[in-house]
Amino acid sequence: MRNRLDDVLGGDHEGWFTTRLGAKDVRLPAEVAETHGLTLPLARLVERRYEQAAAAGFGDADIGAVVELVRDRASG
Repeated sequence: MRNRLDDVLGGDHEGWFTTRLGAKDVRLPAEVAETHGLTLPLARLVERRYEQAAAAGFGDADIGAVVELVRDRASG
């Protein structure tokens, strides 16, 4: 994160790992856990944030683009 903080704060969200891939990589272990009766609410929250960022036009942007959801909320 230290290497990417300037990009995240500055709004440069060139993809290292897209929000769509981030949502998938959080969803899969959450689904496996749920099949064993374990819920992972934090994983589901992260998944939703990645999905929201993708829906807001950041689907191919780096996962750091979730910061734009916070910026939107703060300015709205």
